Amino acid sequence: ATRHTDGKQLVAEVKALGYDSVELNFSITAKQLHDIRACVCTGDIIISGAHNYMPQPVDPALKRVHPDCYSIASLDTIERERAVALTCQTIDECASLGGHYVVMHSGFVDVSKRTRELIALYKTKGSGAREYRALVDAMIEERKDSARLHVEAMLESYAAIAPYAHKCGVKIGVENRFYYHEIPTPQEAMDILRYFGKESVGYWHDTGHAFILEALGFYE
Repeated sequence: ATRHTDGKQLVAEVKALGYDSVELNFSITAKQLHDIRACVCTGDIIISGAHNYMPQPVDPALKRVHPDCYSIASLDTIERERAVALTCQTIDECASLGGHYVVMHSGFVDVSKRTRELIALYKTKGSGAREYRALVDAMIEERKDSARLHVEAMLESYAAIAPYAHKCGVKIGVENRFYYHEIPTPQEAMDILRYFGKESVGYWHDTGHAFILEALGFYE
């Protein structure tokens, strides 16, 4: 998507690769979305789903626009309400294009972000090194102490998002994440499914994310 400004050119490239359906990701702009909608109307492309947020939010207040620019687990009520509103907008856009699911990032715990540091240590010292184990233990302890309020905020956000998605006929896919400070852990994912069932909320498994966190020693 970042190679194009015109959504029709983007669709043409997808079609040239031999595909007839596509998931719209965070990089899709409002203009591209307008063009893609025209392609859907003419039957040139099928939209399978979307990756929140879509289209890309426009906010001059943000230093950098990225998929986690608003966290549904934020303790800041205004930020969380903005995250929920943009998610519902993504659900609307997805449903209007015939998509069936929206992949969700579930926010993060506000702790030090040390996963990249741990990966560098893994490469240089190995997972058996004393300093490596000390960093893993410190990251687990810090996250454990800070997670509860963020997880509660995240569940409150899903309490608004899940029924809206169900009404629109779109399923929410709770994605496992790359960084250790991000939500959900496997147990937190189970908590989400337990709270909201499988009618409108499911689990979206990213194998690369899972492999990294398993290799680093956090989860199986």
